[in-house]
Formats: sequence, C-alpha cells, structure tokens
Amino acid sequence: MDALPDLITVQDPEFTIRWVNAAVAGATGAAPEALVGQKCYRAYQQRDDPCDGCPAVETHRTGRAAAGGRTVPGGPRLAQESTPILDAQGRLVATIQVARDVTEREAVSRRLIERERFAALGEMAAAVGHELNNFLCAISIRAGLLPEKLERLGLEAARDLSDELVEAVQRVAYFTRGLIDMGKREVHFEVASLNELVEQTIAFAKPQNLFDRVEFETALDPNLPTVLADSTQVQQALLNLYMNAAEAMGAGWIRTTTRVQDGEAEPEPSPRVPGAGLPYALTGDFVELAVTDPGPGVPSDVLDRLYRPPHLAMGPDGGFGLATVYRVVRSHRGELRVESAPGQGTTVRIRLPLGDRVVLLEAVRD
Repeated sequence: MDALPDLITVQDPEFTIRWVNAAVAGATGAAPEALVGQKCYRAYQQRDDPCDGCPAVETHRTGRAAAGGRTVPGGPRLAQESTPILDAQGRLVATIQVARDVTEREAVSRRLIERERFAALGEMAAAVGHELNNFLCAISIRAGLLPEKLERLGLEAARDLSDELVEAVQRVAYFTRGLIDMGKREVHFEVASLNELVEQTIAFAKPQNLFDRVEFETALDPNLPTVLADSTQVQQALLNLYMNAAEAMGAGWIRTTTRVQDGEAEPEPSPRVPGAGLPYALTGDFVELAVTDPGPGVPSDVLDRLYRPPHLAMGPDGGFGLATVYRVVRSHRGELRVESAPGQGTTVRIRLPLGDRVVLLEAVRD
C-alpha cells in the first residue's frame, strides 16, 4: 500500500494511529514511526478531540463503513472513506481510513457544469432572439403594407391588416410573458375548483384567432373535490397546453377531462416528464386534469426535453409553454406526465395531491 497515492491510516477504536503508508508521511512531513502511537486528530489536525464529520467517528460508533469529505485549510479537498476491521465476535478492533485528493476532479466537474450552464444560456438567448426576430419581421411587413392597403383597397382591407398587426403584437406580449413567468417564484394558494378553471380558460381561449378551427370538448367529473391551488397560474398552464395543441395540429379538437384517482389503484403507469414532479411519485388520492389533442404527436426522443426552455418544436410562445406548465405543476407539488407518439396525438396529464398531502403546498416556494 506504500505505492498508492491515497493517504491510508490504520487506527484502533481509541483513534490511535497504528500504521500509515508512505503517502501520509509525505503529506505530513513526518516519519511514519513519529505518527504511530499518536491520536489521529492530534497528529493531523492538532485537535484535542475527534474531528466533526470524520467518517472514522461514524465507523467507531456503528461498526459500519462510512464516507465523508473535508477541505484542508489552504490545501486540497479530500474525499474520505472509513472501513471497519472486526474480530471473530464482530467487535471493532480497528479502522482503515483512506483519504483521496479530489481537488482537481471537483474543479473539472465545476468547470463542466459552468460550461453546460453557459451553453444552455447561449442556446436560450439565440432562441429568444430568433423568435423575437420572427415576430418583429411579421409586424414590420404588415406595417409596411398598411399605407398601400389604405390607398388601393380601402378602409376595410386596412382594418383586416390592422387586426393582423394587433395579433402579432399579442404574440410578442405572450412570448415575453413566458419569459417573465419562467422567473416567477411566488405562489398564492386558495381553494379552487379545477372544473371552473377549465371552463373559464376555454371561454377565454375560444375568441382568439388561434382557436378558430378548434373544437373544445370536456368530460369533467361533477364530483371533483376542490384543491388548494393558485388559480391564475393553473389557468396560465392550461392555456399554454391549449395553445400548444392548437399550434401543433392547426385544426381539430381539444378534449379536457378531470377525475379523482386513488394513487394505490392507478390502472397503469404513464411516463413522467423527468424532473417535472416530486422527487417521488404521488401516493394517495390526487386529482387529474388531462388535455388531449389528435395532433402529430411527439417522438419519444423529444419527450424528455419538452419542459426545458426553449424547446422550439412546440408552442407559439417559442417553447416556453410546457416550461411554464412544468413550473406551475412543480410549485403545486404535483406531477406532469406526457403520453404521445408520432401520428397518435398527445395527452398531457397534470396531477395535484389531495388529502393530508395538501398541507405541504404552502411550504413550496421554489
């Protein structure tokens, strides 16, 4: 073991050093025989008691292997592992502690994370610029045609063009709202009826030009219990789903259903958007709101990217629709599931917890 670069110490249950390898001697500048017989915390840290967080302390207490890490003041970052040595009766007679310098490895990891973060920011900035440029080009072209329309075709044609300009500006406003919504963190919970929120959102969406060739269908559970929710945010998420569906299919129908589901009797699992729900699956009863459309569907290799902004393949807002839905569902400690395949349409399921899980909602402010 003297040939290993790791720092290896064998110590008894009283933290007395019984053996060290050459790497320990080199790191401390002391001969091995000078270290043997000393308490490890005295020899290495000049302390009068065991170090806080030392894995050897945990191994001495439990008789099991333990791991940890610490940064030497002005020195390297060490990953530490402690392994017990037991006698025939299972009693701890010694521990082997290994410390490994991971300074460079962690520095490389941080650099990679930073690189990925900047790459993501660059991708988002490019997508935002691209989408804004598209909107501005559309507005510029229509504005340039307005004087000609007035002169050649009269007021009625100019009024139609004016309506197109207003709609283009509304698209820009919706896009920028998506950017703002991505940064929102505050949630205002109140008792809400999902059925009423669905009906109100559909009534708001119908007059918009995007839904001129869309039929809205509903199958709402009349016995659906109320939930604690931020009504405005839930409606925004629902509207985003409607806009994504209408944009994807052009013409067709959008069906919205609500139901109560016993978590222990879920008929069959459906894929969750990675990271889009809790760190665990919902258990117990929950309410489910599902939005289905018969559009072109989504390839399986794209499903896990749908909630990440910006995903330009979905949504008139440049891909922030599902990212906003993800944020809303997560802030409600809910679960987002997407079921889709090319040519088979798409169903997006939003699941919100019921019962004793509701008391946790106001604790979520991330």
